[in-house]
Amino acid sequence: FPQAFIGLTAQGWLRQWDATGRISPRRWNPTSFDLAHLDALVVSEEDVGNDERLVQTWADAGLIVALTRGERGATVWHNRQRYDVPAVPTTVVDPTGAGDTWAAAFFWQLQRGTSVAIAAAWACGEASQAISRVGNRQSVIGGRQSVVN
Repeated sequence: FPQAFIGLTAQGWLRQWDATGRISPRRWNPTSFDLAHLDALVVSEEDVGNDERLVQTWADAGLIVALTRGERGATVWHNRQRYDVPAVPTTVVDPTGAGDTWAAAFFWQLQRGTSVAIAAAWACGEASQAISRVGNRQSVIGGRQSVVN
């Protein structure tokens, strides 16, 4: 798919598991070759240990990089410009999946040609909606309502 939009959430490369199953942070050092194949990269503050300078180095490689900041929104870098986008205020019911929702919404908007700032603001709105209810979606199975994550 040579014209495909390639978006990456690097969470799996930024964590490691030990023999007991304990998860801990791990440094990810992508090569310029690795980054050249991406259109956009999304990581959270937790993923990078709040190391904004590390995230900035990835943005300097020329791709769109977003750093999600939970209730403080997100910061996005593109073409050496920085965009700080506030979160949409909400009552948090279940924060599970907020980052995944944010990234999927952001990538979807970018691949449609939406500007970086507008895509990030839209993603903040989608994540806000996702955390304001239990589970990421509700469905009716066999005549009764259940929550599906």
